[in-house]
Amino acid sequence: MCYNQKSFALIFLCFFVFYFFVFPGCAARYGDFEKTIHEAWNFERKRNYIEAINQIQKAIKILDNAKDKDSPAIKRNRIWVLLYQGRLLVKVGDYENARKIFEWVEENAMDYSDRGRALYEKGLIEEKIGNREEEKKIFLQFIKKYPEHGLCSIALKKIMFIVEESSGREGLRSFLESLLADALKTSFGDDILWELAKLEKKAGNFERAENYLLEIDKKYPYPKGGTAFDYLFLLAEMEKERGNYEKAIQWLRKVEKTGEIPHLIGSYGESDKAKTLLALGKIYLEDLHQPDKAFKEFMKLVKLDFKTSSDDGLWWASQALFSQGNENEACDLLRKLVKKYEYSNFKRESLSVLQSQKCSKFYP
Repeated sequence: MCYNQKSFALIFLCFFVFYFFVFPGCAARYGDFEKTIHEAWNFERKRNYIEAINQIQKAIKILDNAKDKDSPAIKRNRIWVLLYQGRLLVKVGDYENARKIFEWVEENAMDYSDRGRALYEKGLIEEKIGNREEEKKIFLQFIKKYPEHGLCSIALKKIMFIVEESSGREGLRSFLESLLADALKTSFGDDILWELAKLEKKAGNFERAENYLLEIDKKYPYPKGGTAFDYLFLLAEMEKERGNYEKAIQWLRKVEKTGEIPHLIGSYGESDKAKTLLALGKIYLEDLHQPDKAFKEFMKLVKLDFKTSSDDGLWWASQALFSQGNENEACDLLRKLVKKYEYSNFKRESLSVLQSQKCSKFYP
């Protein structure tokens, strides 16, 4: 994005007005509120929940007495504080008052996420006291009422545990199937499809599992769906188990083509990219017995220079070279692994090979 001189002047003017006129006013009005919330956090951290609740009640009074108490910002803060108060009441065992707070928030909050969160918190109360039927009822109400909420996946897992415990795998399958039609009208559909696919795969029903996964690929492909690339990996895994290695490679190539190379260490993109290249290389090496192609896949991983997985690439690339009889170059890769990746999972094995006759003849 480019900015001209007028744009910079406008940005500077906005910053000047906010910093010298708006921000001091906010600090004057909300300073006591923020200080009180900070105190509540400190008491909660020390497990002094009663005093934390007292601080939250003070914070609510501050908001109620604010001159602009009907402003959207104040109303939003009040909802946030009430949710916090409800969670603290649960910690001290005051479930009745916690329920009343969550019920009020769900009825009065303007934000979809807040209303859903309040109902979800009610479900957590029932989970905590071991009331399984009521827990299931509330979480089921939650996923049907707020299917776009970010907590739906977790709520579904909790329901599934209860259903499978009481009705077994067949009962769980029937339950998930009963949710599917409505779920497919929302972004929650891929969660149901994914759980059904895993269930069928575990039962050995590969064709039914595949149908659910293909439905995800059609309606919720990355980056639209919450399963990211997991469904593609499962498709590849099933094809590999069937002995359809070329089909498995096709699904993995889709991950390789679609996946983004991350710029932040530890992002999911790194593990997906690494997992894909590693899986491709192993199929070529162990299943198709094509070490030359395997070597190319492993070296792609090495060249990405991911701190948590490029050492894996070096190890497996060396194995591909060993299988071709290219021991000298294979040993060079292991030396590089030992030198560059001090905490590699393959360091001990690499040292063992380097000290064996395979490599010691090259480095007397």
